[in-house]
Amino acid sequence: MHVATLDGKELTRALRQMKSTPGKKLGSAFWMFEKGLTIGWSGGERKVSADVHEPLPYGVVVSCDAMKHVVERLRYKGEMEIHFGGDHMSIGNDRIRAELAEGPRAFSLLVGSTAGDMLLASEVFSLDEAQRSGYEEDFCDVRSKLHRSLRKAGKALDWTGVSQDELNEAVMDRICELAERRKGRFLVDE
Repeated sequence: MHVATLDGKELTRALRQMKSTPGKKLGSAFWMFEKGLTIGWSGGERKVSADVHEPLPYGVVVSCDAMKHVVERLRYKGEMEIHFGGDHMSIGNDRIRAELAEGPRAFSLLVGSTAGDMLLASEVFSLDEAQRSGYEEDFCDVRSKLHRSLRKAGKALDWTGVSQDELNEAVMDRICELAERRKGRFLVDE
């Protein structure tokens, strides 16, 4: 399906700006087509003027790894057509693995968010909400890292007589408290 036509130079400028956004890039990018193109990724958002032929208000989801490739290597100029078909988005002659978003994102992290922020989000949002928001991989990674860290800490502190369960409970209570206090740091789509 022919989704939009836009100026390649303007798209390239927006992609370069996204690349220079501070912090580690977390989550998938959402390319939303309504009155123009809006690209949302890792808490940042860039708008590009576009003639939208097929509105996709929830967007096309591009994985974090694919998006890193796009912002690093792809450069455009002149009039460009964007097409979407099943498992990829085409920009001119470039094909990028992508999928159609199933609905609005449940949340997004702010620019410059860390794995610690993702951990706090994992206490506030469900895995399903993380998946809809493009953070499923990051969500699972931080939960696994937390469990590994708790096991290591339990072994390292075994000599104190504090049980693994007591340690886990104390750490999780603190993480839940921080998550509750920082709820406002997550952008929630309505």
